Amino acid sequence: MGEDAREELVVEHADAARLDDDIRVGGALQNAAQRFGGGGIGDGAGVRRRVDVAVRLPIEDPLMPESFNIPEFVAKVPPIDPEHLHRNIGLEAEVLLRDLLDTDRTRFYLDIDEPLSAAQQKRFQYLIERRLTGEPTAYILGRREFYGRDFLVGPDVLVPRPETELLVEKTLELAAPYPSPRIAEVGTGSGAVAISLALELPSATVYATDLSPRALEVAAANCKRHGVGRHRVALLLGDLLDPVPGEVDIDVVVANLPYVATPDLPQTGPVSREPRLALDGGNDGLDHVRRLCRQVKERLPVGCLLLEIGQGQAGPLTGFLHRLLPGAEVEVFPDLAGIDRVACVRLP
Repeated sequence: MGEDAREELVVEHADAARLDDDIRVGGALQNAAQRFGGGGIGDGAGVRRRVDVAVRLPIEDPLMPESFNIPEFVAKVPPIDPEHLHRNIGLEAEVLLRDLLDTDRTRFYLDIDEPLSAAQQKRFQYLIERRLTGEPTAYILGRREFYGRDFLVGPDVLVPRPETELLVEKTLELAAPYPSPRIAEVGTGSGAVAISLALELPSATVYATDLSPRALEVAAANCKRHGVGRHRVALLLGDLLDPVPGEVDIDVVVANLPYVATPDLPQTGPVSREPRLALDGGNDGLDHVRRLCRQVKERLPVGCLLLEIGQGQAGPLTGFLHRLLPGAEVEVFPDLAGIDRVACVRLP
């Protein structure tokens, strides 16, 4: 997964922080944030320049005392190239340090004056350096919270986004009338959407497809992690709906397909580290979405289709859907940022 030299850190405990922009950091980590700097943008977009070098361990300092407490240590973290600054760096530093210490946020601040060992200091510096080369925090931690649960992630899968929770919520609404809904989740990646649906709908069967064998390995690990058996989530290798058995009558199709336009693919920063296969949606970002819609026309005489889309895509997509599926009811729902994010299609 990813560059061979990159160490993967998978932590089994359940405390996972969502790196929302509206969270603010206090205490000593705010001082660290100020030291690392402000400006720039957070985890959802790139740092301004990626350094394509192996992550280096901090240089040993013979004058370093055996231990610092957190405020003392963050004040001594060496300056880092200002081109790598993020406005979330203080929060991300806190998340990484809490993970290293295996503690929740309340205990972290209660124990903020406790000393850090030399080994902990060295490890924390190493994690910070990995993040500031552009590696996503979720890949460093080996997991990401989604819909209230922890999911394993790595360089073979897209990092689950908070806005995709809207896709789950709308799918739950549309699947509710079916006593035992059969759901196809196309492009499952880490399996976060499929597993969330299976756990929220105990009578549902989910057929989760993906083109990437390695992504399905991550999804399988997450199924095991959350106790979801193959009879609840069937992981299928193949393109779009192709691997779903023809004899299965699907009630709901849900998909978070690649929808970034090829010219807009990031070349630097955390998103550039995620799989291009999971990002590249073709010239206008809708190539895979249109192909799926055509498949749905053939496979679903009745039922529902839900699609996650990007900014500015609602108009072109709804026009295409009305031409392809005359009589279908099409509705688009915005995310919390007001961006049209989920298109819901009810087939007549």
